[in-house]
Amino acid sequence: MKPLRIVAVAVAALVLAGCWMSKVPLLEPREAVFPIRDGTYMRVNELDGKREQIVFRRRGAWYDVTVQGQATQRLMFEEIDAGRMEAYAYMLRQSKDEYYYGVMVFRRRSIEEIRPDCAEDAEYANAVGVHANDDGECVFKDRESLIRALEEVALNGRVDYRIEERGYGDPVG
Repeated sequence: MKPLRIVAVAVAALVLAGCWMSKVPLLEPREAVFPIRDGTYMRVNELDGKREQIVFRRRGAWYDVTVQGQATQRLMFEEIDAGRMEAYAYMLRQSKDEYYYGVMVFRRRSIEEIRPDCAEDAEYANAVGVHANDDGECVFKDRESLIRALEEVALNGRVDYRIEERGYGDPVG
């Protein structure tokens, strides 16, 4: 059975201090992949159990993603090497000079979203020469370092959200 073709999204909360970011886009539109189909999904916060509806619409190399009650965000995906796991780096465009990054790991019935935190995931950023700035953010300057760090996060990071198709507990697959 193929893994569920859905994905979580990083939206408003992702732009808080402590995120992994860059001032220019480090994922390339020509490398973009489209692991999800347009539709409505459910995102569950792993810390508090809060459930939110998410709508995905593909637009060129990006997805327009709307979380229930929030503004639409632009999101792009690129496949990364996470051993035997199916994993994708994502880039959220906050503005023309603010891009935020995370990882989606596809499981059989859901997808795990990992939002790297500059403090909690410092060992992965530090290993590629990136350290927290005065605002507590890890600002990446090159694609290679970002991808290497995100691959480690995919293998070892803490899951922040779980995404389910139609996410109301119905079996998927």
